[in-house]
Amino acid sequence: MALASGTLVGSSSVSLLSGNAIVLGGADSNDGLMNPVELSDNELTTITTPVLRIGDINSSAIDIKAAIVLLSGTSLNLTSGGGITQQAGATIPALPGLRLSGAFVTLPEANFAGVIAGSASSPGGQFKYTSVNPVYVGTVDGVSGITTNNGDVFLTGNNSLSNGNGLDIATTINAGTGI
Repeated sequence: MALASGTLVGSSSVSLLSGNAIVLGGADSNDGLMNPVELSDNELTTITTPVLRIGDINSSAIDIKAAIVLLSGTSLNLTSGGGITQQAGATIPALPGLRLSGAFVTLPEANFAGVIAGSASSPGGQFKYTSVNPVYVGTVDGVSGITTNNGDVFLTGNNSLSNGNGLDIATTINAGTGI
């Protein structure tokens, strides 16, 4: 994708939608995905908005290919009809909020975002998220808590919270019939 500086400005949000696969953080390449939408770090930092929404239920998989950078104060909403994954070292920065909604969510890298919400909609689809900061399960972009369709939820956060475990669950985690 080719975004020039200051191209996208939203007073409340900016939505980037595609029915194709979405690749974040990597340089434009042909990696075997059918016509993916690729957003480099440089392109992501040209977007000024409180909430950046990338993808929707009609989007294919979202893959974070390299560490990404967003402008300070931007919450990120990644939504996919497929899975949401990240490659080794492809971290997400500290953000006011991170919403992840896909068939499954697998983000095991040392991410920095601490406030999360989202869902894994596929039957048995797991929701996995790791942060080097404490993880707060809260409300992000209108979604509260984490929900799966009978899939496991794995959250890993830094132990610096007063409760000693790196997790602060302020809203519901619903994993269906089993946790």
